[in-house]
Amino acid sequence: AAARRRRREIFTVSLAGLGMDVRQEARRRDVDFHINDIQVDLQSPTRDVVLKSLTRPFLQTHSQREDVTTLDVRLRQLKLTFSELEVSVTGVALEQALLLRRGFSLGTGGLALEEVLARANAPFHQLAREPPLASSKLVVSSLVVGHAKVDVWCRLYLPDAHYVPKTLRDTIQVVSLGTHRLDVKGAQVKLPQQTLFTERHPGEGSYGAVMARVSELYLPHVKNCWRSLLQHSNIFLGGLLSRHTWAPRQRRAHVPLAPLCGVGPSGELC
Repeated sequence: AAARRRRREIFTVSLAGLGMDVRQEARRRDVDFHINDIQVDLQSPTRDVVLKSLTRPFLQTHSQREDVTTLDVRLRQLKLTFSELEVSVTGVALEQALLLRRGFSLGTGGLALEEVLARANAPFHQLAREPPLASSKLVVSSLVVGHAKVDVWCRLYLPDAHYVPKTLRDTIQVVSLGTHRLDVKGAQVKLPQQTLFTERHPGEGSYGAVMARVSELYLPHVKNCWRSLLQHSNIFLGGLLSRHTWAPRQRRAHVPLAPLCGVGPSGELC
């Protein structure tokens, strides 16, 4: 029999300086929320600082919700302010994040054979005796997102990076003189402050749909950071003519915090 795989703490998320202020009048609610610091560490199989806030506060929000008695979440105003961040993307961290996501995705395997047979032997109206519960809808009339600055470090072994489209991996290998590793040292992603949505054209739909709309509006600004990516990576000619080789940037957050707990061989915390 194969040896039992030892369980370990994979990610550690450390938050500091959380605060919330809630004010409610009749059917309107104002909420102020902030987090001063955040650090996300990869603890196993290798150790690394995945995300670290460099200034304070890491996150500051102000939301104004109207008609709090309804099922829908109607935000007249939502303001988000972020600190400067440092992000490290590695193949190991991505693989562990995908495994973690898979572990939290319950019921993705569909129906068991017994459930299929039981449903096949009964009329549908007997199975669905009650109408489904109504879903909640998010309506955002004004979203103000402050400017953001993210320093990105990335190290991927391209032949194993199956989460990256093969055409993109092949292109990187060609223009980087055949290297098998994508290496980014401190590329800067700078996003300007933006005001999204209006009373006449709000962001409306499920939470996923509203987030997809926000991502679509921000995508052109992310694409504008390609110069910094070329300057601080080995994409073009292996980085021989760029700052990536001659004056690489140094990480400011590189010391992971200690794990919070130990995990025994049976999964118990100790």
